[in-house]
Amino acid sequence: MGKFGSNKSITGYLMILIDNLYQIVEGKILFNGEDLFNLSKKRMCYIFRNYIVIIFLRSNG
Repeated sequence: MGKFGSNKSITGYLMILIDNLYQIVEGKILFNGEDLFNLSKKRMCYIFRNYIVIIFLRSNG
């Protein structure tokens, strides 16, 4: 968990939008030991449906 405003949601959105058209040059995103960049779309959808939750916050500003 990161602090409020630390771009956690943006990171989540970008992970969802990653497509095979783009090349990952460096780095990994691991979830329970699985590299999310190397999963099939079916497995990625399963993980996002069952384990990863994006909580939307309404700012008071």
